Amino acid sequence: MKILHIITQKPNSTGSGVYMCGMINGFKKMGYNQAVIAGIDKDDNIKAFTDDISYYPVIYNSDELPFNVVGMSDVMPYKSTRYRDMDLDMVNMLKNDFKKKYKKSNK
Repeated sequence: MKILHIITQKPNSTGSGVYMCGMINGFKKMGYNQAVIAGIDKDDNIKAFTDDISYYPVIYNSDELPFNVVGMSDVMPYKSTRYRDMDLDMVNMLKNDFKKKYKKSNK
């Protein structure tokens, strides 16, 4: 079985990211082939997973996404943009970059 995990936030840095990484570790023990599309800041370490996990980072504060990693809370362990503060251009940029990574992950 192949599993693709998708999250707009940083892996291992929020409740959602920690939960996703727990699922990845559990599925790894079961022998599943996995890939991840996840958001990181341009200054973050791009090496977030072991080599057996295909990783397609969506990079914030870059030319494609010139804003901080998105999230729901006012209090994040890193600089962030709340979803509710995003304008239509930001939403479209985010959707387009995730679509690119999704297409790349399916090759």
